[in-house]
Amino acid sequence: MWDRAILKSNAKLALRGRYWTAFAASLVAMILTGGYSMFTWRYNFSYQQMVRDPNVNFEALMAQSGLINLLAMIGIVYSIFVAFPIVIGMARFFVQNHFGVTQFETTFSGFRQNYFNGVGAMFVTDLVHWFVDSSVHYSGNHKRTRILLGSFHPRG
Repeated sequence: MWDRAILKSNAKLALRGRYWTAFAASLVAMILTGGYSMFTWRYNFSYQQMVRDPNVNFEALMAQSGLINLLAMIGIVYSIFVAFPIVIGMARFFVQNHFGVTQFETTFSGFRQNYFNGVGAMFVTDLVHWFVDSSVHYSGNHKRTRILLGSFHPRG
């Protein structure tokens, strides 16, 4: 098992003389992949509150929920076709940076190299994560599911 000192020395070696390039690539990737969340608002509305309130304008409510659903769909499409390739490019950037000098443009290499394979793999991975998270949440059996997935730590 690696300890803190080994990880720290590896990071120092990997970033020596390339810190600002790595920082700029991370910042750009964070802005581009985190920006889709502005389209995926959380819309919480209690059905009981709607039924009890006689002043609810149902036409306005339906128009508002339709707009929010449209923005959420745009956010999902953006995350699949834009954010996933950038995440792939960032992983490639840091792997190449560990072994030598890499270019800033590597951040966008997910768009150039095997685009659909990468997007498909990321989509399936997120779909599996969503399914597992949903099944754990609704089953209420968190400890058993963590053991089955191999992520159970007896101390935590």
